[in-house]
Amino acid sequence: MEERTKKLVLDALDMDVSVTEGEKQAIRRAMAGPQRAVMITAKTVCEQLGITRRTLSNWEKNGVISGRRMSCRKIRFNQEDVTRLLTEGALLKKEA
Repeated sequence: MEERTKKLVLDALDMDVSVTEGEKQAIRRAMAGPQRAVMITAKTVCEQLGITRRTLSNWEKNGVISGRRMSCRKIRFNQEDVTRLLTEGALLKKEA
C-alpha cells in the first residue's frame, strides 16, 4: 500500500468515532505489516545480561531463552527475548 493511501486511511480512521481505540490499534498494526525480529549474537546477549557464555548455554538448554542456530557454531537470539529477561530480572530483584 502506498504511503499516501495509508495516510488517508489512518486520517479517516482517526475521525471515525464508531471505531474503538482497540480496533484502531489493530488496524494500524495490520497496515504496518509484519515486523522482522532483531537477532543478536550470544556475545551481545551475555554483555547485555551480564552473564557468562556458559550461563547462556544453560539457560538455552533449560528453556529460559531460545536461540536460532545459523550453523553448527553460530547461534542468534531475539532481542525482544533479551529485553524481556532484563525486565523480568529487574522485577525479581525488586521483590527479593
